[in-house]
Amino acid sequence: MKKLFVVFFSILIATIIGTSFTKGNPEKTTEVASIYGNLYAFQIGVFQDKESAENIRKQYEGIIVEKDGLNYVYIGILSNTSNIERYINILDKTNIYYYVKLIPTNLEFQNELYNYEELMKNCTSDIAFTTLVKQALKKYEVSYEN
Repeated sequence: MKKLFVVFFSILIATIIGTSFTKGNPEKTTEVASIYGNLYAFQIGVFQDKESAENIRKQYEGIIVEKDGLNYVYIGILSNTSNIERYINILDKTNIYYYVKLIPTNLEFQNELYNYEELMKNCTSDIAFTTLVKQALKKYEVSYEN
């Protein structure tokens, strides 16, 4: 429940900040928003050592994002609030420790993720839901590398 509060609080703060920027010049803000949007990544580790990151990546079927000399291991990337809540519940049941963080991305990936998340909304099985999360994560990995 505490983690869910943190996610919602982060979304609320981001909305308030975003709204305050759009009041002055909506044309410019809209243009920037169409190029870069924010998503929530489920991070399970950050390592200086690539080998350690690779071991965790394999264990949890995640991806590694290299940035500023560090290796971040993500196991999911979502934007829809109900899907985020559901993934949190799934991870909590399996005792996987994670950190939800806001990450930038491009519009092309956001559109792909939207399609995956629409499918996730209709999943009745946690296994099918998690499979879609993993597939979307692989798409992010490809878009991040390009």
